[in-house]
Amino acid sequence: QKFPRGDSRGLRSQQFGLQSEGLDARSEDQARRIRLAVREQFIEVLKQQKLAVINREAIDAFAEVADVTRDYYGSGRSQQQDVTQAALEVARAEDRGTRIAQEEDQARARLARWVGDAAFAQLIGDWPQIEVETDPYIIKQGLTAHPRVRALQKNVVAAETGIELARQRYKPEFGVDLTYGGRAGRNPDGSPRTDLLTLMVVMDVPLFTRNRQDRVVAARAAESSAAQFERDDVLRALRSEVDFQIATLQRQQQRLARFEETLLPEAAFSSEASMNAFRSSVADLTSLLRARIAEFDLQLDHVRVRAEFLKTLARLAYLEGDTS
Repeated sequence: QKFPRGDSRGLRSQQFGLQSEGLDARSEDQARRIRLAVREQFIEVLKQQKLAVINREAIDAFAEVADVTRDYYGSGRSQQQDVTQAALEVARAEDRGTRIAQEEDQARARLARWVGDAAFAQLIGDWPQIEVETDPYIIKQGLTAHPRVRALQKNVVAAETGIELARQRYKPEFGVDLTYGGRAGRNPDGSPRTDLLTLMVVMDVPLFTRNRQDRVVAARAAESSAAQFERDDVLRALRSEVDFQIATLQRQQQRLARFEETLLPEAAFSSEASMNAFRSSVADLTSLLRARIAEFDLQLDHVRVRAEFLKTLARLAYLEGDTS
């Protein structure tokens, strides 16, 4: 029976436990990454659906303009060039619809990687609600509990335990050997030979440690330093990511407010006024088309900004540690 050096057995068991906890934390982080990927692709599919609705409205609006232009051409109020220009805008909107459908198919294919055939079902029409902390100080304070950081912290502690485990090599190792053996035959006096019971105690005392133990301890110390550097590097990267996403979110909020309070209402008013002026022969077709194109382009951009805003919230939820 051998007895390990010092507390080697307990330290080795502790190290295995820390490594197991680190794997659990990595698994939790992977689950959160998958949740983020599903959210981003869901938002992308929903964005393409909303873009398709707006684009269909654009096709109908430009088709109406084309019909009016043809009627005016028949009565001599417009030129052939106007008819062609109106038809061109219809074709451009139809081509954009094809591109939107293609991008939706691609987004659904990426979503199917995580949710299977459910990715090809009709999604709900409303944007999802993502509740998340937007104070960067609070989010950063919680990053030490983030599973990605916790996994690396377990590696740090396990590496420090490895140093202590290596130091146990400086301590003696004991071994006990108990042997019982029966002996046949007889002694010279004719009496039977007695059985033997042997007890041997062995002690291995480490001497001249520079060649072996010292190198092992130095190697474990280097592993510990590397683990600490990796943990600190990831923590800095996560803190920087919080700042980046918060800054992005604030700019997106400003853009959304500008769209909803100014750009979209003014574009709708301008488009309607241009249509009335065109029907009254006060404005030409170019002015009308310019106003209509600007209106629909702004509506499409508004949807894109809204989608990116929600994706930013989803990324902050990952950093915050949301599990919903």
